[in-house]
Amino acid sequence: MLIDNNSTPVISVIVPFYNAEQHIAHCIESILSQTFKYFELVLVNDGSIDNSAKICYQYSQNDSRINYLEKENGGPGSARNLGIKEAKGEYVYFVDGDDWIEEDLLEVCWNVLKSERPDIIIFGYVVDHVNKEGKTISSNEVNPNKIIFEKKKNNIEISNTTIQILKLCCNKVFRKDFIEKNNLNYNEEISLSEDVIFNFQSFLYTDKLIFINKALYHYVNRETISLSKKFNKNSFEIHLKTHKVFSDFLNLWCVNEKNINAVLAMNLIKNIKNTINAMFSYKNDLLINDKIKYIKMMVSTNETRKFIDFYTPDDYKSKIYKHLIKYKLSKVIALTSYMLK
Repeated sequence: MLIDNNSTPVISVIVPFYNAEQHIAHCIESILSQTFKYFELVLVNDGSIDNSAKICYQYSQNDSRINYLEKENGGPGSARNLGIKEAKGEYVYFVDGDDWIEEDLLEVCWNVLKSERPDIIIFGYVVDHVNKEGKTISSNEVNPNKIIFEKKKNNIEISNTTIQILKLCCNKVFRKDFIEKNNLNYNEEISLSEDVIFNFQSFLYTDKLIFINKALYHYVNRETISLSKKFNKNSFEIHLKTHKVFSDFLNLWCVNEKNINAVLAMNLIKNIKNTINAMFSYKNDLLINDKIKYIKMMVSTNETRKFIDFYTPDDYKSKIYKHLIKYKLSKVIALTSYMLK
């Protein structure tokens, strides 16, 4: 596949952002510095009220590769959908406005895209842990150990690392006509796990996933004050939706049957833990009795009852947690969570 220097861009890099004035410039610079030059940058302002809009608009005035878009605040899903709609490239790639990418990301991806012509390619990423002063205190790479998944052709083993790689939004390049042909879009009604749902829905429509064993994206995990975050009361309902599309993917792709229930159980129990932690750590108006009722609902749902026995704890605390969930000890879970917050 040859590139016509006068043609439309090959890859559209879509960056949705909301109030990202502290980090958006670093993100944009990492994209504009790419060794691969045949791309456009689509900046989607999701109703920001800080200086990030001004910063991005100024970049767009200075670089013809940048398409700056504005919309009312509707969440990352709606911003990504607008980016897809306006994208001119044959391929689309998403970057979050508070993260950044390696300078050879697009070139490495292009070398695979031009030879394989896949619907989707997936690569590794780096998690940068940053403290409140903005200093990176540690980094760890998350890389795929598999090169190709082919639907119904191999007995796929799914590891915890593979799950994280499949879930992440910003380590995948999609062919735009693949998205359009299958009417794929981000759920604009939710602002939690909408990217996970999009990913696993997209996997249902392709026959091959190609992995690049290189960490190219930097996911920045910044230390924040818990009380600045709000607990989403629909968290567990959304997690059940991700559980459903994840289950569909595992079954359709002929993942090792013994592995399926263990993987689904691990993922579901992890989501229950995360929901409980958020409920006791993040801002919300739930009273303690409301929190106990919420926990009781989660541990009593049919999916939890179905998968709890398939959950294999990897440490002593997890064994205790499994026991508490299995026997629906909601008050004990609530008390423990309250004491540890």
